[in-house]
Amino acid sequence: MSDLLPLVVAALNDKVAAESQEELTKLRKGLELSQSIEIIRAANNGKDEDEDENTIVYASTQFQDGEYAYNPNLWQVNLEPCGSTTCRLTNLRNCQICVGGGFPIASLDDEMPNSPPCDGFLDQDLVNDGDNSKAVSFCFSPNSLWLIIVIHGWPREDWEQIIQANTLAPEDSIRFLVETLAPKYPEASVEFKSVSFVVPTIHGALKRLLPPKRKELARADRDSKEDYSSLVYNVTMTMRNQGNQNSSALFIPQMNEVIESLEELGIREWNRSNEELITGLVTLYENAGQEGL
Repeated sequence: MSDLLPLVVAALNDKVAAESQEELTKLRKGLELSQSIEIIRAANNGKDEDEDENTIVYASTQFQDGEYAYNPNLWQVNLEPCGSTTCRLTNLRNCQICVGGGFPIASLDDEMPNSPPCDGFLDQDLVNDGDNSKAVSFCFSPNSLWLIIVIHGWPREDWEQIIQANTLAPEDSIRFLVETLAPKYPEASVEFKSVSFVVPTIHGALKRLLPPKRKELARADRDSKEDYSSLVYNVTMTMRNQGNQNSSALFIPQMNEVIESLEELGIREWNRSNEELITGLVTLYENAGQEGL
């Protein structure tokens, strides 16, 4: 027996180590799930889901992996695809934004009774817009939450016509995408790109979930973006106050042209010394019929 004792002890130690590793893995997965942001399928607001089937997660990310957006009033987290399941455009209404492993904070089902307002926008997206794809952003109220998706299989000539027509009301966007566009392009699919939170609504999460070093870096990044954000805001308000009431999809490219012209002049912030110059440049742009500077 004495000869076997070391082998028995080694085997027990290996078992304990394996069980400890397994427990640590479970705890790590549980922690990640508790801090996750996911796009989950919830057919008919979850009523048509089989409780014995695996939950279909289209995309996910970790809250603490986010960053302050170009507008530092937003905390943006970029989503990563999960598995090989594709979300067809026709199933867009079956999607929910969930946190903590499956608790919904927003639904894309615009037919759900008493659902919070959800407005969609076909704003310019230089990264994700393509010859056969278009980015769409959704704003959920009253939680002030933003979701950006990319619709693949939507030809540029089609979505550009819709933007130029300027007749799609933001509140009708989901209905249009599911009931009009999806039948026209039955193979169109949805890629979920990012979720953004309005910072004042998530101060507690930013304080508690970000590690100290990560928090320090994130705040430095935020501070570096505030001057530029102030410039964009004031140019936007000046253009609106001078009568430019175009939809955001038409307005943003016009605003970007003004910003680019200011950057060529070395102006990247708004202050009292350059306020008159910026206002004059906006006036020149508007008087030119928004055809360019």
